[in-house]
Order: sequence, then C-alpha cells, then structure tokens
Amino acid sequence: MNKAVIYFGATGNEAADQMVMQVLEEYCTVNGYEVVAVISENARPEGMTFPMKFAFVGMAEVEDVDVVVTLMSDMVGDCEETIMDNIIMLGEHGITVETANDDMAGYYQKMEQAGKKEDNGIVSLADFMAVFFQTSQSRQIGGFMSKCCVICVGRNADRAADRIEAYAKKADFEIVETIFKDTKSVERLKFYIERDSIISILVSSIYDISSDKDVVKGIMELAAEHGISINDESRGYEPALISFEEDNAG
Repeated sequence: MNKAVIYFGATGNEAADQMVMQVLEEYCTVNGYEVVAVISENARPEGMTFPMKFAFVGMAEVEDVDVVVTLMSDMVGDCEETIMDNIIMLGEHGITVETANDDMAGYYQKMEQAGKKEDNGIVSLADFMAVFFQTSQSRQIGGFMSKCCVICVGRNADRAADRIEAYAKKADFEIVETIFKDTKSVERLKFYIERDSIISILVSSIYDISSDKDVVKGIMELAAEHGISINDESRGYEPALISFEEDNAG
C-alpha cells in the first residue's frame, strides 16, 4: 500500500478547511493510500513554503512516503516554473504529487519530456541528517509562521545577517533570534532544539555554529532527532553538509 502525506493550505475558515480535509482523505481512501501524516500551513498565493518542501523530503528519509496529496496545483506553486521546480525536487527523492483536482499530469509529462526525472536521487541519511522531519509523531504544522534561528559570525556578520534575515522573511519564517557570537551559538541552539522551539536554523556557513567539526556534527545529529533543518546560505539554503569521509581518511 502506498503511503501518502496530506498537505493543504489552511484558510482559517474552519468549515472550508474541514471540507478540504474530507475531500483529500476520501481521495486517499479511493486510491488505496495509507495516510501517514497530515500537514497544513497558512494558505498563500505562492503555494507551499520552503520549509514545507524539505519536510516532505525529510519524511521520505525516515519513513516510506510515496505521494503528497493536495487539493489542486495552486497549492504546489503559483506558476508553472515553481510547480515544476517543486515536483522535480520531490521526485528526486521518490515522491510524486497528486491533486484531488487531477491537474498535475501535464506537469509530469513536461518533466519527463525534458528528461529531468531521476530514479535514484536519494542522498544518504548522513548527508541529509540536517533536514529530515520525524513523521512518526505525525506532527501537524499549521496556524502559525514557521520559526527559525539565524547564525552569523565573523567580520561580515552584520551584512550576512541582513541577507539571511531578508530571505527568512521572504520564506515566511519568524526569526526567534539572530546569534552573532560563536561562543554562545552552541548553547543557544541546544536550548531551541531541545524545546522544539524552531523548525529551521539558517546559517551563512555551517561552521558559523562552531569551528570544531565534532561539535557541528553533534548539533546536526541533535537537530535531526528533533526534526529541525539546518540550511546553509552558501548552498542556496539547501541542507548544510559536512564531509564525514575526511574523518576516516588515513
């Protein structure tokens, strides 16, 4: 049985949102899908947010997730380019997107014609430990802005902070703190992570957390355990990575 995640943009109208939920649940039942999680966020014209896309990818890492089910293509993105980018990204991790409105087939046809669909795009768990979200808790995200912490240290910390904070606001994050001193970054991050106060940590470089690779690795593992992503500006805000292979060389 294929496993599905139900996703929709909540309008704040309880009756309307409940109706959408019923439609999506019936769609999954008719298609024989097992629903492993229900996730919502505030409806927005641009479609699904940046952290939401990584939540789906993270789910594929920790549990078999085959499909994201939503109401219509408008909930995936606000234009063809955005929709294509989103389904290609999810497709690289073995996830397809289906809608109760049945309006995704054309996008997948274009994707296949362009030769962009890959079958073996899943990265290793070690590489992805900074981003995955634990679906075993079937955590529902909705009704509030996603919260993040920003870390910027070094000579150009102020300028880096301005850039990252601007990006965070554009991506609908609420910034709970911007940390400038590396001497307190680890302590503050552990505080937020252990209390599940944030869902993402935005850094200009992964080593803004600490210059000690073991400390960085420990924070990445702790964040992964709590379903919190660490996203690196130098990687285009993709999950932050460090080379663990170097530790085993020689």
